[in-house]
Amino acid sequence: MSLLDRLSGADSERLRVAETDARERRPVLAVLSDRRTFDDEMLFERELDGVRVLATRRDGAPPRLLSRTGRDLDRTCPEVVDVLAAQDRPDFRLDGEITAVEGGRGDFALLQQRMRLTRPEDVRASRVSVRSYLFGLLRLDGRSITALPVRARKSLLRDAFAFRPPLRFTPHRVGHDARDLPADACGRGWEGLVAKRPTAPTCTYLHRRFTDRLKLKCAAGQGEQLRCAGKVGTGYDTAALRGLRGRLDRLERDRSPLADDVRERAVHWVGPELVVQSDFTEWTGAGRLRPPATRACATTSGHRRHPRTRHAMTTTTSTDIRVSGRTVEIKRAGKELFPDDGITKADLADHYRRVGPRILPHLRRRPLMLERYPDGIGDGRIMQKDTPDYFPDWIHRAELPKEGGTVTYPVCDDLASLLYLVDQACITPHRWLSKADRPDHPDRLVFDLDPPGEDFEPVRRTAARLHELLDELDLPAALMTTGSRGLHVVVPLDRRTAFDEVRAFAGDVAELLAARHPEDLTTAARKQARKGRLYLDIQRNGYGQTSVTPYAVRARPGAPVATPLSWTELDAPDLTARCWTLATLDERLEEDDPWKRELPRGRSLKAARGRLERLPS
Repeated sequence: MSLLDRLSGADSERLRVAETDARERRPVLAVLSDRRTFDDEMLFERELDGVRVLATRRDGAPPRLLSRTGRDLDRTCPEVVDVLAAQDRPDFRLDGEITAVEGGRGDFALLQQRMRLTRPEDVRASRVSVRSYLFGLLRLDGRSITALPVRARKSLLRDAFAFRPPLRFTPHRVGHDARDLPADACGRGWEGLVAKRPTAPTCTYLHRRFTDRLKLKCAAGQGEQLRCAGKVGTGYDTAALRGLRGRLDRLERDRSPLADDVRERAVHWVGPELVVQSDFTEWTGAGRLRPPATRACATTSGHRRHPRTRHAMTTTTSTDIRVSGRTVEIKRAGKELFPDDGITKADLADHYRRVGPRILPHLRRRPLMLERYPDGIGDGRIMQKDTPDYFPDWIHRAELPKEGGTVTYPVCDDLASLLYLVDQACITPHRWLSKADRPDHPDRLVFDLDPPGEDFEPVRRTAARLHELLDELDLPAALMTTGSRGLHVVVPLDRRTAFDEVRAFAGDVAELLAARHPEDLTTAARKQARKGRLYLDIQRNGYGQTSVTPYAVRARPGAPVATPLSWTELDAPDLTARCWTLATLDERLEEDDPWKRELPRGRSLKAARGRLERLPS
């Protein structure tokens, strides 16, 4: 009997469902976290200071080793390939990490030396030995098992393979036995821990970062010392350098505060009172950053030191960021806006700065409604339309009529304005579907599709049907997760049609689609009349109404992000409204923006109206 045939009924059903998705998945990535307290559900593994590797074998062929970035490691680690080839398993896919060990601890500098070797004679002559730690099983005996819970997959991994050097099983702790582990991992000299939620949903075994997988780095604590991490010479402009020089002059001291010996000429030592946030690609074997570039410099009071982490600031920190020719101060940058996730105002500013080139074209010249949470998402929301008098003059405004008066809306035309809104604890900017110069003529039409229940499949199916109908009308459309509950289907317009006519057209499209699929869809605004059917919501297509901006963060646990999609991504069975978050979006930003192709110039509705009237229901 196969090991898979012994699974429980629930796990066997998960396996059956998973087999409808035959795509090879890339490894799930963990989110860096400062958390130190957890519920008894979490499973903990030791973090390894190595190279992430996927090992694959099909139909008894020689196993293949690939790094997370797709680099072939077969010739670099032949001893790992040999022991996997000797396994009595002709078809598998494994997730793990290769390390170099010296004195019982991982040594990444030694591993870097080994990873440069590809010739067999060089590998044999090397004195650096490697270990391959396995912690994930993705496929076994030709069947995908990614839908199984973490503990079930690890149990299969331990039973299915013979662990002999250099192959090792990665142990874990869970529940009561793991309560003290986050606290004492650093005392053991570990790099840190990886915390996994055993009941994580199936969509998490994707090449993204998810908050049900947390990376807990060991922080420098009592008794640890400051050490040199290299020099940073880029990322400053003249104004920032002048301001920084004044701060450093006030902190000058005679002796070095560092524990290691720094051999540099003409050094001016200062007290360790400033925190610099730097981007870099890796740590070198000598413990230096490569290649560092400054993102921001912050004054701080009693800050925590977290080596090799992104942010190290408390709620008293004030960060100055130089963008768009202005210096924007992010006050209380360490304030946690998402307390359960440890996401701070600095993290939010970092996100909007990274997505600036993508989000600003969707914000410029548009009136905004700001969704603000000065005390974090758990303590009250402010929906703000009017621009306060204290907003700086360089924030653009748009005074627009409303019933009985006017409203002066903020307008975000550059990155400095966007970061100022972040300083005001604006988590989500909601934009008008029209621009301020012609506020009653939209250049966007939006269909808002939310699931009638917990199942997301009706949303995917409806978006596909709506796309087909819009094709019949010769109207291009773009797709986006809302980061909340559903999807938006967006049609670009040429601004020649007023809101009333656009809304009527959207309503007629919705009525036709509902008539074609009356068992699944409805245009009934009252929930009682929907009877479990998906509501085709066109209510955002009106003067003064707003829609969430692409790449905006939503005020929900995990900080999900409204993310533009390509239409091919609609076929992914694990797609949800919140598949991308502030912490997981990095890899996606390395790819082209799908809306560059999906959202062309705006179209007139005149011809589309004629086609719609000729279509059968």
